[in-house]
Amino acid sequence: MLKTKSHINFDNSYSRLPGQFYTRQNPVPVSAPSLIRINHALAEKLGIDPIWLESEEGISTVTGNKIPVGGDPIATVYAGHQFGGWSPQLGDGRAMILAAAATGDHVYRQNILPGAILVRIAKSHIRIGTFEFFSSRNDQESLRLLAEHVIQRHYPEASKQENPVLAMLDSVIENQAHLIASWQQIGFIHGVMNTDNILLSGETVDYGPCAFMDEYHPETVFSSIDRNGRYAYGNQPTIGRWNLIQLAQVLIPLLDRDREKARELAQESVNKYMNLLTKYYQNSMALKLGICNAMPDDIKLIKDLLDIMAEDKMDYTLTFRYLSDLAGNDARNGVGDLVTLSEKFSFWLERWKKRLLLDAQTSIQRQARMYAKNPVFIPRNHLIEEAIQAAENGNLNLFHQLVDILTHPFEYKVELKKYALAPRPEQVVKETFCGT
Repeated sequence: MLKTKSHINFDNSYSRLPGQFYTRQNPVPVSAPSLIRINHALAEKLGIDPIWLESEEGISTVTGNKIPVGGDPIATVYAGHQFGGWSPQLGDGRAMILAAAATGDHVYRQNILPGAILVRIAKSHIRIGTFEFFSSRNDQESLRLLAEHVIQRHYPEASKQENPVLAMLDSVIENQAHLIASWQQIGFIHGVMNTDNILLSGETVDYGPCAFMDEYHPETVFSSIDRNGRYAYGNQPTIGRWNLIQLAQVLIPLLDRDREKARELAQESVNKYMNLLTKYYQNSMALKLGICNAMPDDIKLIKDLLDIMAEDKMDYTLTFRYLSDLAGNDARNGVGDLVTLSEKFSFWLERWKKRLLLDAQTSIQRQARMYAKNPVFIPRNHLIEEAIQAAENGNLNLFHQLVDILTHPFEYKVELKKYALAPRPEQVVKETFCGT
């Protein structure tokens, strides 16, 4: 394996853990690496020269053909609950979102397809399944070392608490509650919320067959491998709790020497999750409706809207953007012509407008905040499918156009109306796949 001068400052903290945590493994070289796109803003934020990334050497580095000096390629070990079933050992699904590159090789899915690499980033790739792996082997020492590493890397303030592992668990639970509430308010469906796909850092990862909803319905599911709808949109909050229960259980030996007391501490922590998620979700949904000062009846206002949207098969994104148009005086670039008004929805609109009169903000302030909260452009499945089909035929223009537009999801322009439209019946994508 070729070595190349490093343009990245490495601190390989995970590879300094004992050998049972990983296997040193060089990436498999590809036959013809070529660049598709670099995320310049992210590269600069990470202190990586984007010009270097676009060079032949940079492309060879991110595709695995060259290892930079200071790099230490490893495959981490973990296990996980996949669709509720236990998998005692899994391969490292970690990718080395920084750049997209073509490989010149082919991959074998439902069909033979051109291969590519999406280089992504995360604060770490430690998963609930990483803890489950060592717990399933009753390796208490590795569990302890892993918890210490997570605390040091992600939750250093927990080290100052009387029970650092409990403080870490509380922080993980709060981060997961906030993350899943964020998914819910934007209409995002992860697709594969297995415990091996849930990071301790509270970031979204391993969401291959994911999707954003078009028509709203809580039972919406797109993943081709989720045959029973376990990870449907409306199930994500409760699945989040289920996953956190698995984490809490494996941490019990580290929470207290008294097993019964440790179980009580773990249960108390998990019990905080749903209240936290509900708080974050309701606050976000109130802001999507232009409400800053929450009132008890707002919960029913939100629920009634969602019920109407489900019954009338209303587009999730466009409905909230339409409400943003109605919230103020500036709707020149509105999406009203893209939303169907039923009698029930019209009646709800009157309730909503009366509620806004009780909020202490001007219509100009309200509309500006709603436009900043409710996107008009999302990565719609039919647009992604269109871009993929074009890319398979060597045309990357649609891919680049879509990425450029999604970089500014809240800024509507009439000439980009096509990218805001819900799919026509013949364009509807019913399944998404790992690797999409």
